[in-house]
Formats: sequence, structure tokens, C-alpha cells
Amino acid sequence: MYFGPSLYSHPPTSDDPRAYPRSVKIVDGDALMLISEIERVHERRMLVRRQLLDLTEQDSVLSAEINLAHARLFQRLRALHADVAADSEHGWRKFEDDFWFVGW
Repeated sequence: MYFGPSLYSHPPTSDDPRAYPRSVKIVDGDALMLISEIERVHERRMLVRRQLLDLTEQDSVLSAEINLAHARLFQRLRALHADVAADSEHGWRKFEDDFWFVGW
């Protein structure tokens, strides 16, 4: 369960209210509803963070796959079209639904 600090203090070091010089049990219905809302939103946030971590890992894998495909593509194009790649920078472009190996 998530227990947050007040806005003006350091985070608690103990969940036991007897460890603090002053404490009072929260019984106000509105305050308890707000605590429930905080816990609910916190749980959703933790879920989103886990999903974001998973998406970040997936993005890294996909990025590595793209980099590998690029390397293989340029290796293949340089072998097939050494004249375009010779002593120049090169890349590929899509123009009018066709792909072109270009050098500059």
C-alpha cells in the first residue's frame, strides 16, 4: 500500500504511528476517499511505468533490427552498385513509388 508524505515533511521512515511524536488516526470520510484516490492513481501510474519500460525495451529491439537491416541493405547495394557508392556518401530514397540508391 502506498503511503505518501505530507507536502511539508520528509518521507516517513516508519509506518507505525507510535514511532512519531504526534499522530492521529484518519477517520474523516472525505480524507479517506482522497487517500483511496491517491492509492488508485498510484497503482495506475505504476502500471503505466511498467508498460513504458516494456515499450522502451521493445523500441530498443526494433531499433537494433532496423540498424541491422540498414547495414545489410547498404552492404548489398554497395556490392551491386559500386559505381554509385564509389568515393561518395550514399543513401536510398523513395521517389514516385520506386526506390533509388543515390550517391552524392
